[in-house]
Amino acid sequence: MSKRIIIAGAGHAAMMCGATLAKNGYDVTVYERRKRKDVGYPWFDCVNPDIFEMVGAPTPEEAGIEWAWRNDITFYGPNTDDDHKIFQHLNFPEDTEIIIDRFKLYDLMIDYAEKCGVKFEYGVNIKGPIVKKNRIVGIKTSKGDKKGDLVIDGCGCNSVLRNNLPDYWGIQKEPPRGDIIYLYRAYFDCPVDPDTVEDKYKCIFLPSDTDFNFCWTDVVKDFDGFDKFTDVLIADIDPMGPEEAERRAEDYRKKIPELGKTRLKGGQVTPLTIREPLSNLVADGYVAIGDSAHMSMAVNGSGL
Repeated sequence: MSKRIIIAGAGHAAMMCGATLAKNGYDVTVYERRKRKDVGYPWFDCVNPDIFEMVGAPTPEEAGIEWAWRNDITFYGPNTDDDHKIFQHLNFPEDTEIIIDRFKLYDLMIDYAEKCGVKFEYGVNIKGPIVKKNRIVGIKTSKGDKKGDLVIDGCGCNSVLRNNLPDYWGIQKEPPRGDIIYLYRAYFDCPVDPDTVEDKYKCIFLPSDTDFNFCWTDVVKDFDGFDKFTDVLIADIDPMGPEEAERRAEDYRKKIPELGKTRLKGGQVTPLTIREPLSNLVADGYVAIGDSAHMSMAVNGSGL
């Protein structure tokens, strides 16, 4: 009988890890708190296009999913003016990434994982680990205990599994302030001609004199059913709500005319880890992956 693998949470890394294990004969089940249709976020992800071939998944073209190349990036510091900005030109296609709808990206990954033999159970809230004789043997859930030979923790940066591990394993639990940022992501109308915007993708550090944060704005045209839009991200190391983020966006509009006022999509605040991986990722019967293990590429958003 094959070993039974429990995966807690349907994130990028966990699902692709599960697909690889299932292809190699393991019995893999993913337990996810959301419904199938709600897995993902209403925004566009930046993804290295080589990832699909690396993990053996179909490419967006093969799955019939629209994508676009990411724009060149211009970096602004708190005291940077147009004469001192830092411009990063991306050599296409080897040095750049694609943007893709995250819901559609998750559809691709779930379909691929299922074809590899991974089973999914949705609407399952994970409450904590089951520990027996210094070994994790399963997870406690809203639908009863689930037992397995290995638990893969994909619950995210504030994982309820990692936060409830025995102290003697030495795996860091709750991350301290500064290891996580809170991201507001939304898409607004673009009231100007995108071709007249010199720096379409602006990354601005400390854009406000009063708020400790980082933001970007990225002008995109002819994508995902929109003629044009401006992608805005606003980040802070302390929790903030959508109302506070939109107040800051209103302040940025004074300097960024391509950021319109009509929100077309998004508008959520989500926590994201911005630190290097845990120094200890594993215990007997347990392994952290993705944002549960923090990041493989700090600040870049690449838990996979």
